[in-house]
Amino acid sequence: ADSSAAQSKWQTKRQLPFPLISDPKRSLIGILGAGDGNKTKHSHFVFEKGGKLLDQRIPVKPVDSPRLALEFIKGLS
Repeated sequence: ADSSAAQSKWQTKRQLPFPLISDPKRSLIGILGAGDGNKTKHSHFVFEKGGKLLDQRIPVKPVDSPRLALEFIKGLS
């Protein structure tokens, strides 16, 4: 549910080599099952080009999320 600016800051801080999706209106969050009332469960999702969902982690610790996502992506090669 973070803004685009917050996502960009997190991406830069963690040096993530992949884009992040911003969903401040929480529409996609609900569809993906990460909504928890008015809150959002810590989660991450990996999509391929074209939008197919390849991996999801609900819940996931924010500190672990970048490493787990990168491990998943590297495992696709």
